[in-house]
Amino acid sequence: MPRLLSLFIALLLLAAPAMAAPAPLLACAADAQLPPFSYSQHNRTIGMAVDLLARLLQEAGLPAAQVEMLPWRRCLALVQSGRYALALNVATAQVDPAPFLVTEPYVQLNSVYLYSSRYFANGLPIRLLDDLHRYRVCGLMGHTFESYGLDNAKVDVGAANYPQLIAKLHAGHCDLFLDKREVIAALHLVDTRLKDMLTDGSLQIRPVPEEAPVGLHFLVSRRIKQAVPLRNALDAGIQRLIRNKAMQGLLAPYQGAAKH
Repeated sequence: MPRLLSLFIALLLLAAPAMAAPAPLLACAADAQLPPFSYSQHNRTIGMAVDLLARLLQEAGLPAAQVEMLPWRRCLALVQSGRYALALNVATAQVDPAPFLVTEPYVQLNSVYLYSSRYFANGLPIRLLDDLHRYRVCGLMGHTFESYGLDNAKVDVGAANYPQLIAKLHAGHCDLFLDKREVIAALHLVDTRLKDMLTDGSLQIRPVPEEAPVGLHFLVSRRIKQAVPLRNALDAGIQRLIRNKAMQGLLAPYQGAAKH
């Protein structure tokens, strides 16, 4: 082989690692389905928060993220250790922020209560947050309700899924359940049976009074290189999308099942 050609090939081999695509950032979300923000479909993690993270990283010229759904405690531990760079869909004040850098909220969640008009034909008015104590509240297994001023031990959390929860309301086994309006509106994405259950007129949805919206944030590990620039880039992108009223456009394709 001519010496010049050998030298050219050697230079290409040396340059190959630098030319390769950068490794993706590892990110995780809770393995509980949380439409429209993150949920599993055809063995892929999709949702508005996944789309948003991809857009923010691309606009900042940063490597793409590979998002996995993991048990929440494991997800947080991996981000805290620096093995994963990011966690998605972290509610305001949900975790100790000390091991992480917390971004600006990218969406606000609004609390609602749901009841059955088959059982409460004349309505079920909640005028004050304290009124919740007058009713039998039920919820999904694993959910907590301290933020509503309720004792978790007194909430029926025997339902494993939303169809079971809705069936409990219609049967009169409990009076109401509490959730977030944005999640309810997207439940049909993970269970097509829910579309009819949410829109047939027998399930009523009302806002919870006195309950402030809860933000969702990204968490950035303090242990990764360039943690502060990454958090700052995400914040700048979030603020720009909110200012330009483009954030709702990312959410819109995932909404639309529930009427309220």
